[in-house]
Amino acid sequence: MSRASKITLFTSIVATTITVAWVHKVQEEEKQALHQGPIKDAKRMEEKRLKKKLLVNQQEHEYQQELRKKFEQIQPLSGKTVTGPEEDSEK
Repeated sequence: MSRASKITLFTSIVATTITVAWVHKVQEEEKQALHQGPIKDAKRMEEKRLKKKLLVNQQEHEYQQELRKKFEQIQPLSGKTVTGPEEDSEK
């Protein structure tokens, strides 16, 4: 083989090897990106669910605050806790 043909063959082999390795790397990156899609969707759905739950809890808290104010106007709280009928401790 002549020197020029050896250089051409070597260059072709190196270029082909680099191209195959690069294509393989790109395919792996795309595969990983596709795999992350459902994971990101699940995370986004969970965040959305938690935000909705927080909003519902805040609304429920505000509603309970309004009820407390309303009932305190009707019957003010004395600050005492009534647990039941008092028993004689002398027995």
